[in-house]
Amino acid sequence: MPFHCGGVIISKYHVLTAAHCILGSPESEVNRIEVVAGSNKRDDPTSVVRKVESIVVHDQPRLFYHTGDIAIIKVKEAFKFNHKIHPAILPHHNYVVPPGTFVLVTGWGLTEDMYAADSLRVIVMKTVDIEECRKSWKQWFGKTVPFQKYILDFNKVVDHSMICIQGDKGQSICAGDSGGPAVTSKGVVVGIVSFGSRPCGNMAGNAPDVYTRVAHYIPWIKKHMEPQIQAIQI
Repeated sequence: MPFHCGGVIISKYHVLTAAHCILGSPESEVNRIEVVAGSNKRDDPTSVVRKVESIVVHDQPRLFYHTGDIAIIKVKEAFKFNHKIHPAILPHHNYVVPPGTFVLVTGWGLTEDMYAADSLRVIVMKTVDIEECRKSWKQWFGKTVPFQKYILDFNKVVDHSMICIQGDKGQSICAGDSGGPAVTSKGVVVGIVSFGSRPCGNMAGNAPDVYTRVAHYIPWIKKHMEPQIQAIQI
């Protein structure tokens, strides 16, 4: 089965992912996308596969910036929770993650040899102060695409609806990790992979990876989840 993006289960019917993972209209993507859960191996016959009932994509424009990079997928058949499949905990709207907080980041994207991972990768990273992150991105654009340094508003490139996360040298998100979660030690999903600098691997001069800050979108998430379908919230 071809792999496209990651996601995180937040209820027995709902999965959070990145808006940019939904390539076409939500209506057309319903028949193209399947959700696979319950395994840390790419080709595992015991994986649980769910058809998609509906997709809601945040309607914030993303022409030049990645604001609103979040989507909710609803599956047709409920997930049965067990030791392999369970939901992440949603934060409250005012949930704050201080800089320097350790988080677990998981993904199926390209590895150091630039091949797609055969098994789920899990690494520990740390959150980064947003002003420091903004400054790093301005420097990165100045080195790689200098003219954009003068065109882009860096308060929008990295804004309050996002969270910055960085690993040790050689550790970063890469192509295919989009939509995957960043989770605290308590199981709270604080970020959804949105974008990162290149080359992958947190090399010298790279900017921190940027995630959609889940807490910022809690009112929107609740609006698009049926009241009778409960999510765990801290």
